[in-house]
Amino acid sequence: MNAVVIEHVPVTDLPEKWRAKLAAAGNAMVTVRIEEEAQGPAVEESADDPLFGMWRDREDMADVDGYVRKLRASRFQRRWHAARRRLMPALLIDSDVLVWLTRGHPGAAERLRAIIPWRISTVTYIELAQGCRDKAELARPKKGLTARRAEIVPITPAISERAATLVDSLALSHGMRLADALIGATATGHQATLLTAKLKHFSAVDGLDIEVFEP
Repeated sequence: MNAVVIEHVPVTDLPEKWRAKLAAAGNAMVTVRIEEEAQGPAVEESADDPLFGMWRDREDMADVDGYVRKLRASRFQRRWHAARRRLMPALLIDSDVLVWLTRGHPGAAERLRAIIPWRISTVTYIELAQGCRDKAELARPKKGLTARRAEIVPITPAISERAATLVDSLALSHGMRLADALIGATATGHQATLLTAKLKHFSAVDGLDIEVFEP
């Protein structure tokens, strides 16, 4: 590529931006070399490349490296929170705590708001449903459980067997009844802490961790 060289050019004849980059005195003479830069082939948008230029107007992507770091950091944060939830002790919510919530108890609302997702026994769901007076009222606990991504833990043969053992050993001495036995067996079977206000009902269950809710 040909270049044009001009010698003995007064600094004062140079464009102002050029002069600003020179440390030469005002009466100095300089040599100017002018060379055309190589131009790459023109790139045109094409229907064959639908991604090209798609986000040209995105100001939040002006710093591409920063944008990608932000994306990856967000993904990491989501995974971290998911892993943290998996590592947190599992909670099984007893029926009485949810009944306190339906009664408008502020403490129940505050404690349950901090738990996502909810985990309840099938027994608890049945007891909530039994308390409803019509179909419209029945829709409300269903909606609330869905909003909390509630897991309704089924009664398995192992849970039934464990519940029967609890009734055998504790019915006479501690008044253990069917529903409490099934819920206690569900909690121990899933190594979950039982959130309940009925400490007296469950305190004698071996291997059961209890978080006491005090209304």
